[in-house]
Amino acid sequence: MGAFTYRHLFGLLVAHFFLPDTEAECPSPWLTHGSYCYSVIAVPRTWMGAEIACQNIGTNGHLASFFKEIDHSSVVNYLKSNFQGLGELWIGLHDPRRTRNWEWIDNTPLFYQSWDICEPNNEGGNKYCVIISGKTGFLKWTTVDCKRELPALCRTKL
Repeated sequence: MGAFTYRHLFGLLVAHFFLPDTEAECPSPWLTHGSYCYSVIAVPRTWMGAEIACQNIGTNGHLASFFKEIDHSSVVNYLKSNFQGLGELWIGLHDPRRTRNWEWIDNTPLFYQSWDICEPNNEGGNKYCVIISGKTGFLKWTTVDCKRELPALCRTKL
């Protein structure tokens, strides 16, 4: 009887570690992608105001960051399907020390980049925050003044 108990316990442990769990999903109408949820906060705010709003909506909430192209592409498809007519959105990329060294607010490594033509630039001397725009199909990143008031793309941990 002891051997049966150990075999049974071992089988349960194997099943627990190797069988997939049911995939959790974000609340509707949020996008579930990997272990994150993405959504838009439509109320216009400054970049810092948008970051604070994103922090208040969920676990490890921040303005959205993209680790790789597939993350960005999934979000682009979500935006095009659910937010037609949307203009510009804050994302979490910024230059906090104003040294032209771009960082994600959530410390995601900046491996993937999708700058628009002639970007990043500091025309006018005050472009230290980044947006995505409907004009580029939300595919390209553009630097703008952090004090502009715009809607935001947020990302939270699932």
